[in-house]
Amino acid sequence: MATNMDTALQEMLAHHQIEQAFCRYFDGVDANDPPRAVAVMAEDVEFEIMIGKRKQGRDRFARSLQRVLDRYERTSHHVGNIRTTLGPSGEDADVLAYVYAYHRMKDTGEPWHLWARMHDQFKL
Repeated sequence: MATNMDTALQEMLAHHQIEQAFCRYFDGVDANDPPRAVAVMAEDVEFEIMIGKRKQGRDRFARSLQRVLDRYERTSHHVGNIRTTLGPSGEDADVLAYVYAYHRMKDTGEPWHLWARMHDQFKL
């Protein structure tokens, strides 16, 4: 039988794993290394990333991400306010996070700022 401490530790560990997944993803993005960025995702990931349509697959995600990143000279992403809600089994989580991103456009050199709210499902 799980104790309150067991449950709290499970939630803390899940939150840390998810936080680190976001960090690894955005580190790969800012290094302009889409395969490294998407390595944290499931093979059958479903995504919609600044393209206006939903797609599936880690390789497709990497290719779509590369097309997006090709527009920028550099990027800097910052994630925070991560809220993790574990599912009843403790093997999945509903996650809400906020991202601020700085982008320097390749064609103009101008900065472009993004503020986003991300809602994701994680398998732990």
